[in-house]
Amino acid sequence: MSMNAKKIQIDIAALQKQVNAIFDHILQIQEVKKVNLEQNYYWHLHSSSRYDVTKDPSKMGIGSLADDLEFLSDESVIDDISNTSPLMLMHVTPLLEYLATEAGWFGERDEDGALLGRKRE
Repeated sequence: MSMNAKKIQIDIAALQKQVNAIFDHILQIQEVKKVNLEQNYYWHLHSSSRYDVTKDPSKMGIGSLADDLEFLSDESVIDDISNTSPLMLMHVTPLLEYLATEAGWFGERDEDGALLGRKRE
């Protein structure tokens, strides 16, 4: 944090409420229940350089949305809150970014009503 920066805190309960409202909108207003993954792989910027904007990122990797989704779909995690960890947000983040930028929210749907995703040219 820079010397002139104001201390900022994330209110976890408020953030959860905001995210839930977004998903409520997607499910209830837009009536979207599923989104097809048209892309799988993404660039992953390692945390050691993610928040140091004074330097060019030096460590990048490749992540998989399918792997993130599979990890989060593990029944032992879903069924028992004690098996979860805040570190699991690392698998949620790429999926949320995909939904925010690539889902093609106003695009075509498949026969099951799932969004097909943004078309690349």
